[in-house]
Amino acid sequence: MSASQSVLLLTTGAIGTLFSSIVVDRWWRERIYGLPGKTILITGGSRGLGLVLSRQLINAGAKLAICARDAAELEQARTELEQHREVLALPHIPSLITR
Repeated sequence: MSASQSVLLLTTGAIGTLFSSIVVDRWWRERIYGLPGKTILITGGSRGLGLVLSRQLINAGAKLAICARDAAELEQARTELEQHREVLALPHIPSLITR
């Protein structure tokens, strides 16, 4: 076998090993950290970053529960999000800490 054939064989092997490790890593992450079917609670899910995150999680297949202080905004967010999947909206319950 010539030197150029050896280099080609080693390069092909290295690329194949790299590709297979990437595929296995993606499969493992989806298996362990995949969102479909998991329930996630988003606090402050009626606006801003919480609402954006809620949209992305629903698109990823997660079940969603959102809560917020403003009941009207919470209902508006729930209505928007439920166009894609059922969402549980939890109303704000004032605690002793908020006094």
